[in-house]
Amino acid sequence: MTFADKLITLRKKAGWSQEKLAARLDVTRQSVSKWEGAQSLPDVDKIIQLSRLFGVTTDYLLKDEQSEPAADNDVGNRLNALVTAYWLVVAAVFLWYTFGPDGNGQPQYSWFIWAIAGVIFAAWYVAVKAFMKKDK
Repeated sequence: MTFADKLITLRKKAGWSQEKLAARLDVTRQSVSKWEGAQSLPDVDKIIQLSRLFGVTTDYLLKDEQSEPAADNDVGNRLNALVTAYWLVVAAVFLWYTFGPDGNGQPQYSWFIWAIAGVIFAAWYVAVKAFMKKDK
């Protein structure tokens, strides 16, 4: 997939016209048209702006062999969501154990929850990262 094809796909996916994209980049619509028609390439600053604007890497934009950025972004987003959920559950367990109906209101006795959660998290995270590398 060429830069021009990727730009067209990303722009349409965002629901933008060439005019709207041009306005966001502070260029003319004709510039965007030339980029999408593979008649020219934007300068480095515009490539970086496009990368940030569409949430993709500059490598994705410039390298023809990279065809779809969504898979890595989806995996990263899911991993972040799992990490957040894990620590929210750990915090809930800590609060329930410490201050819940059977809790004693003394967190000095429930510190071990954080230690155990940290060790389990580290092992889980290393395993997930190794699995993700193996799939690539």
